[in-house]
Amino acid sequence: MLTYFFDIVVGYAIVYEFSDDGSSPYNRTNKLMRFSDKKYYYLDSFNMFISENSYVYDVLNNISYNDKEKITDFINSSNTNRNSTAPSIPIIDPDDYEKGYSSLSTKSINGWDNYYMTTGDFSATGHCGATSAVNLLLYYYQSRSYYNLYDNNNWQTAFSTIYSYAGYNASIWDVSGAINRYFFSKNYNSISANATILSKDSTMMGKIDNNVPFILNVMGHNLYEEHFVLALGYRQYQFSNGTKRIYYKIADGWVSRALRYICPADASMQNAVYISE
Repeated sequence: MLTYFFDIVVGYAIVYEFSDDGSSPYNRTNKLMRFSDKKYYYLDSFNMFISENSYVYDVLNNISYNDKEKITDFINSSNTNRNSTAPSIPIIDPDDYEKGYSSLSTKSINGWDNYYMTTGDFSATGHCGATSAVNLLLYYYQSRSYYNLYDNNNWQTAFSTIYSYAGYNASIWDVSGAINRYFFSKNYNSISANATILSKDSTMMGKIDNNVPFILNVMGHNLYEEHFVLALGYRQYQFSNGTKRIYYKIADGWVSRALRYICPADASMQNAVYISE
């Protein structure tokens, strides 16, 4: 959870911005903000608060708070009372979104911390499926010693082949079929890619427990929309009422490290592709 507290330079407001993808989350205008002796607070989804002396002004909701105890309670609650269906930015730490759980299970597969490819590494469109397939191959090359998967010392060549097999905006069946064709072309006949449709309550935790990474395809996700990622670990939160929430550690094809998480419950549909050896 990111919260910024900073003082105003007399005469002008300093605006701090945070964005994982480099884009600005604010609508810019040519108007100067001229306040003095004020403090600005950015909470949750870039909600802004202005405080001066004994009040806080909630810019987003147009509400003023005058009681200091209420102000403190409000700011603290803004930091903690969140749920995983809300974020519109990548999840770095699921603990920021789940509170009051009774137990936590966590697991990462061996070699999860490799460097991975991103969609920006390849000149194509509608290619997140092919990118995730290359990342799966990259994992098996680096962590399982399938050295023939590295085509001519160039993952670009592997991507071009996979993309030509899978096609534009590939389905899980296209991706699994492309991986199998690639395995066959490299004389790996004892391993295969399998595609599966997952129900809303299904998990692939068993694969992670057995050190098997998998490609997760989500649809209708509030951040990733329709996208393919490579899952390399999980964190499962269990609550006293029996509810469970799972987050997968992923290489999302947007950044080169598996330092983000996805909650599949935030998607309308989920599918998976995994390797059988």
